[in-house]
Amino acid sequence: MNIISNIDNLDAFELAFMYRRRWDIEVFFRFIKQAMGRAAFRFSHLISRNENGIKVMAMIILIAAMIILFYKNINNLKGYKIPKMKFANELHLVLMKEIIIRCNGDPDLLEKML
Repeated sequence: MNIISNIDNLDAFELAFMYRRRWDIEVFFRFIKQAMGRAAFRFSHLISRNENGIKVMAMIILIAAMIILFYKNINNLKGYKIPKMKFANELHLVLMKEIIIRCNGDPDLLEKML
């Protein structure tokens, strides 16, 4: 008999695993809520007022949040503020190098200037 849940066909280990996954999802959505109004995502200012535009913005925020979480985990970083800043800095550098390459310039000069 399972006193924690009304799901009778799972053993304690499976139930604990499901609860841990659920908690990870709760933490992720808390991160989304905290990040929505911050400078990194700017969800507090809607670009579009129609339903489709709002859905697109929400999807973009989810994708950006997942990329930052992956970046955070890959680089063994703690918190969210520093990973967001580091990711933004690295992305900026990669984009600047790409711009220089496409302009037939020398991307190594960019690192010397920074």
